[in-house]
Amino acid sequence: MPTVTRLTHATPELAEQMNALLDDDVRWDAAQAERFFADPNNALFVAFEGERPIAFLSAYFLQRFDNYRAEILFYEIGTHEDFRRLGAGRMLLEACKAWGRERGADNVWVLAYTEDELATSFYRGTGAEEDEETSTMFTYPLE
Repeated sequence: MPTVTRLTHATPELAEQMNALLDDDVRWDAAQAERFFADPNNALFVAFEGERPIAFLSAYFLQRFDNYRAEILFYEIGTHEDFRRLGAGRMLLEACKAWGRERGADNVWVLAYTEDELATSFYRGTGAEEDEETSTMFTYPLE
C-alpha cells in the first residue's frame, strides 16, 4: 500500500526521481522545487512505494475576493504506469481535499480535456460533480 505525504522540500535526487512521473518534455529540478515550495499556497502531494515516488498531485490554494471563502485548484495528477489502478490517485485526492478543509476552502476543482478519458473517468469515479456548462480555457502567454 502506498503512503502519501505533502512535500515541503526536495533533494536533487528526489527531483530527478519525480521526472519519471512528468510528461516527456517536462523536467523538474531542486531549484524549481524550492521556488514552488517557497509559497505556502502551493501543494505537492506524492505517493511513495517504499522510497520510490509513484504518483503526484499538485494543487494551489486560491483565496477568493467574493462571498466564497477559498478554492483549491487541483492542477495536475500523474501516476507511473506500473502503479495505476492501485489507489494512489484516490489517496492523493483525499490528501488534497483534507488540505483544502484545513485551509478553509469551499471546494476543490480541476479542469480536464473532455477527450482525456483516463482523467475524466478518474474524476467521475472519485465523486466529482461535472460542470455541465461548456467552457473554454484561454491562455495569455507572457514573454
